[in-house]
Amino acid sequence: MIIRRGVIEDIPWVRKQLLQFSETLGMKKNIYPGDEMTGALLANIIEKHFLLICENDEEKVGVIGGFLVPHMFNPSVKVLAEAFWWVDPEHRGGRAGYSLLKAFTEFGKENVDMVIMTTEFNSPDLEKTLYRFDYKQYERNYILEV
Repeated sequence: MIIRRGVIEDIPWVRKQLLQFSETLGMKKNIYPGDEMTGALLANIIEKHFLLICENDEEKVGVIGGFLVPHMFNPSVKVLAEAFWWVDPEHRGGRAGYSLLKAFTEFGKENVDMVIMTTEFNSPDLEKTLYRFDYKQYERNYILEV
């Protein structure tokens, strides 16, 4: 497996993955509404923030992306805030997700003061993995769709 920085040419593949991810959420509105808007978002993440791609010998299998931002309460604290972490369903059960998290975390340890991760409520196994990487639970995230 290879983990590398995302490039503009990855956008069509990542866009498809994010649309799959959005469909699994079961929300009223698709959070990735269309090719043009999602493409612009991904270009911004690639150019100004942080995106990693996981590839096996033949194809892309996973992606993790986040925003490099100042902390909202103390702008002198640099934050890497995870926005999405996804492995194509056909390639789950291997090392892709773990490898992406490891590289994301290592980048954070070398470049920011804090890394913020979010997991879906139906992903309980990830908690153990995050603890192994020294993440600690501080808050829970709730969504009210209106």
